[in-house]
Amino acid sequence: MANEKRLETAGTYQVSILQEPKWFLKPAKDGDEARMELVLRGEVNGGEHDAEYVDARLDFTRVIIKSGVNQGRTMFEVSAEKCLELGMSEPFDPTKIGEMIGATCEFVCEWEEYRGKNYFKVRYVNSQSRPALAPDKAAEIWRELQAGSSFGAEIGATLPEGDSLGLGIDSADDFPFGK
Repeated sequence: MANEKRLETAGTYQVSILQEPKWFLKPAKDGDEARMELVLRGEVNGGEHDAEYVDARLDFTRVIIKSGVNQGRTMFEVSAEKCLELGMSEPFDPTKIGEMIGATCEFVCEWEEYRGKNYFKVRYVNSQSRPALAPDKAAEIWRELQAGSSFGAEIGATLPEGDSLGLGIDSADDFPFGK
C-alpha cells in the first residue's frame, strides 16, 4: 500500500483488498479452541479518504447467530460465504485466501464503546454483488423488458416535452395518490 494512513471516520466506503488477508488465532472460549479470525485490509477507493486503510475481521467460530438474516447459522459458515462472495473459488479452502486480492467491496465502519474504551471497527463487509451496467447493455435489457409493452419510451425515441419518465404524462403533474 502506498499510503499507510488508517481510516478513523465512521461511514460506508468502497474498498479494495490489496494484500493477502491474514489468519489469527482467537483465544479459547467456553472450552472451544477451534477459533480464528481472518483480517482483510481494505484500502478506500476515492473521496476525501482515498487510499486510507481499515481492517475488517471475519470470525471463524462455532458461535451460533441469534438474530437477523443469518439466525441459526454459525459464524464460520457466514464468514466463509463472505469470502466466496469476495472472489474465493468454491469450495471454501482457508489456504486460498489470496484469491481475494483485488476484490472490491463495501466496508461499513463505526466507532464502538466496549468496556469504557472506544474502538473503530468495520461493522459489515458487503460484497459488490452487482457490477455497473454500461449504457448500451442497459438499453439492450430495456428493449427486452419492453417487448410487447407500450410502457416507457422506445430506445432512441424522443419524449414529449415534460415527459421525462416516458409514461405519457407530464412528470411535473401531481399524482392523485390518497385522493
